[in-house]
Amino acid sequence: MSLALVNLVTFMLFAIDKRAAIKHTFRVPEKWLLLCCLLGGWLGGLIAQQLFRHKTRKQPFKSLFYLTILLDCIAVILYLSRGALLH
Repeated sequence: MSLALVNLVTFMLFAIDKRAAIKHTFRVPEKWLLLCCLLGGWLGGLIAQQLFRHKTRKQPFKSLFYLTILLDCIAVILYLSRGALLH
């Protein structure tokens, strides 16, 4: 799955969850939102959070969300540095 698609899916899940919160219907589980963010969709989640003003203050979700960003950044750094170490 491409990174753009993961971000689009994550963005859409945040939008669906915001709409469900307003209408008091079935919500997207937070673990699915966080998993999508961890799989690389954090930028889509971040944009959706700001655009829809959704899950911007709720703890512990906010802390876990930022942890997914940190973990993704660490994974990219390790991946890129691995290539440098091999040469």
